[in-house]
Amino acid sequence: MSDSSNVPVTRNTLARQGVQGVVFVAGGIVLMAAARGGVFGIVAGALATIAGIALTGSKPDRNAGLIAASAGIATLAAGIFSGPLAWLLWLMRAAGLALAGVGGYWIWKFVANLRKRM
Repeated sequence: MSDSSNVPVTRNTLARQGVQGVVFVAGGIVLMAAARGGVFGIVAGALATIAGIALTGSKPDRNAGLIAASAGIATLAAGIFSGPLAWLLWLMRAAGLALAGVGGYWIWKFVANLRKRM
């Protein structure tokens, strides 16, 4: 019986893990910062909404675009209406923390698989 943990990963898998890790951690940090509300939340929400709408134009990126646009609209609404939507800010903070945690996992997988390739 062979040990599958010693099998080296492909270059594409390694690149995907590294990019996903960095993007998820950065996205989590930005989401937690935008959850403070105020002007930064409004600007970040508007930019995310515009980027999401732009991504919906291509068929392979349509789902990611819809998710980004939805998150942008929620961030924009939370920035504008921070008082009545305080529950949304806490939800955004939790989502940002979870996103950063998933990114940390992908970075850990990237480093572990990079060591296998050496």
